[in-house]
Amino acid sequence: MLLIASRVSFSTLAATVTIANGLPITVYGMIITNATASADLITLTNAAGTTIGAFSLLATTSIVLNVPFAADGGLKISAGTPSASTAVTVFHSQSSS
Repeated sequence: MLLIASRVSFSTLAATVTIANGLPITVYGMIITNATASADLITLTNAAGTTIGAFSLLATTSIVLNVPFAADGGLKISAGTPSASTAVTVFHSQSSS
């Protein structure tokens, strides 16, 4: 599924990351890497603040999410402990209106 995404967005999770602010998007998958020495809670929400998913990412690990989903008004990704050592790559498409 990652191969059909028309856009790829990369960012560290030093602060909450917003992708396609205000525009509906389809997420085809993502890779999240935690290079810190402790586990972290990663939360995915839509523009309205509704939680799409939350999970614990163990220290010094990565996770590949290959589950397509829609995010109305964009996608926000946050880490419980913001860090430039935690990063996310999102494979997505987005509507122009």
